Amino acid sequence: MSITKTPTSKMLCRFMRKSTESPPHYLCIMSEGVLHQQVGGRRVMAEQLRHLIDVSQPPDMTIQVIPFSQSAFTSTGGSFALYSYPDPLDFDVVQVAYLDGVLYLEEHETATKYRKVLDGLRASALSAQQSIELIASIARDLEHE
Repeated sequence: MSITKTPTSKMLCRFMRKSTESPPHYLCIMSEGVLHQQVGGRRVMAEQLRHLIDVSQPPDMTIQVIPFSQSAFTSTGGSFALYSYPDPLDFDVVQVAYLDGVLYLEEHETATKYRKVLDGLRASALSAQQSIELIASIARDLEHE
């Protein structure tokens, strides 16, 4: 397994923005539980959820939520990012954060495993539109209680 340790993923994101003619596509898949975890109180959380709605603009940014009603879905044991590039000669790279830093996994077999996990998570999640509707509903609930 090839592992690269770097101090931050910000450099990679900057490189991606500068090196492509079109902006990268971001896909964020999250469990519904994170939408209910209040950070900063009800008003602040409602504002954060409204911000998610504002930035979720397919095709550049897509947010999908795995609802509580989804009884079983692929578990990753933690968060990860999968960087894919339009050029088939560029390999996919998996970013896994841990307590003291970040790992970049570059082996084809490893990236393929994470791609399958990502596909399973997407299949378990609501559509982008349904996810935005759920986020808006939770924000409304926070604002009116």
